[in-house]
Amino acid sequence: MPDETHGRPTPRRRMGWMIVSILLGVAASAPAEPADRPLRPEPAPIPFEQRQTPYGMVYYYLSPDESFTRWCLGSLRDLGATHAQALIYWWQHETFGGDYWRGQYPEDHIGEVYLRKLDLFVDTAHELGIKPSFRLGSFREWNGRWHPVEEANSIEAYAEWIGRIATRYRGRIHHYVIGDEENKVFTPTGYDGSARAYMETFLIPAARAIRQADPDALISACAASSSPATDWQLDLIRLGLPRYADAIACNLVYQHLENPWEVQDLMDRARRAWPQVKFFANGVGYAENFHGLDDEHQAAQVAQAMFTLWEMGWDNAPYYLYQFSVTADTRQNFGIARFPDQNQPAAFSQAWYAYQAIAQTFYDRDRLTRPDFAIELEPADAVPTPDGGRILLAPSDPYVSAYVRQGDQLLIYLAYRDLRYPLRGRWNVVVRSSDWGRPQQIPLREYQHRLDLPSRAEGDRLIIPDILISEQPTIITLRRYDDAP
Repeated sequence: MPDETHGRPTPRRRMGWMIVSILLGVAASAPAEPADRPLRPEPAPIPFEQRQTPYGMVYYYLSPDESFTRWCLGSLRDLGATHAQALIYWWQHETFGGDYWRGQYPEDHIGEVYLRKLDLFVDTAHELGIKPSFRLGSFREWNGRWHPVEEANSIEAYAEWIGRIATRYRGRIHHYVIGDEENKVFTPTGYDGSARAYMETFLIPAARAIRQADPDALISACAASSSPATDWQLDLIRLGLPRYADAIACNLVYQHLENPWEVQDLMDRARRAWPQVKFFANGVGYAENFHGLDDEHQAAQVAQAMFTLWEMGWDNAPYYLYQFSVTADTRQNFGIARFPDQNQPAAFSQAWYAYQAIAQTFYDRDRLTRPDFAIELEPADAVPTPDGGRILLAPSDPYVSAYVRQGDQLLIYLAYRDLRYPLRGRWNVVVRSSDWGRPQQIPLREYQHRLDLPSRAEGDRLIIPDILISEQPTIITLRRYDDAP
């Protein structure tokens, strides 16, 4: 099998249902899997509009251009992203006669046209089955002011504008996130970054305005800096966040998810304090692009981050960032697509296609089940030693996870999780059940394709030999035999 269809994988997390075996005996030859047992068809995909996923994208591309907006959001639908999060600003809508925006924005993007851009974003998202959300700008953009020229500089005036926005889009915005990284100190105003200061200064007034205007919209606290910032998040909950909001949020870089114990700890502790809590984000992934459209390492980082957040049960995880661009502060490119312009067509990177393979394969987590049999790994890379033993060449402990969809499809996910030191090795995948057959690989670059894999049956085991596991996830799908119980 070509290397490009297997990613380079990562380490480890053991689960009660899973056994990762290191067996030193060479597997004996065995007959091929039965050819006379008919297989059930692979379940049809759940329609996009009905899917429950955390997949999304940070959306910085509000525009009055209908064709451009439709292309941007249509591409997200093709990606498998069911959410799009736009950052909205009071000062872009109402200028109060100020010219602070000149030199940064064209005149036809400021003022009442801003509402037309929001309308187009919301209308097109709903038409395409995407859930739009808004992240509210903060006092940090203008050196401690909620608006650069509004005289009162009061949260009450800002909250009134937020209420008008929530009224305009009543019943149409999935959720609002109130600010970003508000746990940072802001010295110019004396804001100390504490949970109490954030609640009193920003969250409570904004949340009340949203709740009054649109009771059905979900509300989230800001995504914390230095996420997961567990103590600060728990302080919010202790100070009464559940009375005003539905979720907490994080900004999670892919490194947080290589060994996600700290993120899982936040989720566990938050749920103990607030059983109904949801988990949102202002941005996740942050996988830097160094090699343009062909950056395999970025593809692995994106795919693993999005799968891990889905598997952990995150509710909303917009990837940061959509378009190839350089951030103003860190001068990094986290983008995974090149937008079309007058000189060149749109182009999508390997990271885009890897994200797409994850999003179009793993969704509706609550409707999947864990297999009631083991998925084991036997090393395929080994050399004999003079004393009759073997030296294993494949790095140990790749991550293995498996799910059953509608009883008829078995999905196996394999990867080495340590993305700092990419690993690769060959393994025999052993399915401890005689009910499954015709293993196929789902390529990261072409999720709709299926690559047949060799296999053989040994009693109640199905062995899929010589599978390359690397940092880029390997996804295998199997179908249940028609005569299986």
